[in-house]
Amino acid sequence: MQSVSTVRDQVRSLVIDAAPVEVEQVAETTTLTDDLGYDSLSLLELVNMLENAFELPTVPDNEVAEITTVGAVQDLVLRMVEERRARTAG
Repeated sequence: MQSVSTVRDQVRSLVIDAAPVEVEQVAETTTLTDDLGYDSLSLLELVNMLENAFELPTVPDNEVAEITTVGAVQDLVLRMVEERRARTAG
């Protein structure tokens, strides 16, 4: 089982790797579109990377539209990982 900090670090790394704008560091408040240059296509590519990296179910489009910061991406992945864990444990 991955710790919360490990998941947050992995998500942060994926966000940086997939960012259209080259950056070395991001904060939870860093915005995907304004600060990192994400557009709708690059955001979908990021979501696909996250789904594969964390073995997540498909992220619903309405939830993709709501992730505007690095922290929001981390929170979404953590919630989906926990939901998956609860389903497989129960």
